[in-house]
Amino acid sequence: MKYLSIAVSLLLLSACSMPLRVLAGSSAYDDAKASALANTAAQAMAKISLQQARLEQQLLAVLTPEQRQQAQQWRGSRQGPHCTRRLP
Repeated sequence: MKYLSIAVSLLLLSACSMPLRVLAGSSAYDDAKASALANTAAQAMAKISLQQARLEQQLLAVLTPEQRQQAQQWRGSRQGPHCTRRLP
């Protein structure tokens, strides 16, 4: 059920992001619509972040101390730039 919540939030985030980009480039730009889309996207992102934190905490709760240390090392090795794509 928790994964469904993340999936729904991801869909909502996706559903707001594209129309916001289209609206931003449109000659019929409406700041109120853009603000509503941005707020909805921000709320979806906040829900996703919170669910990820909850899931990580639940996972850590069942790990042994050695497994927690391994998870910490693995997480440390993954830090750094998450997006290597360059903007034009």
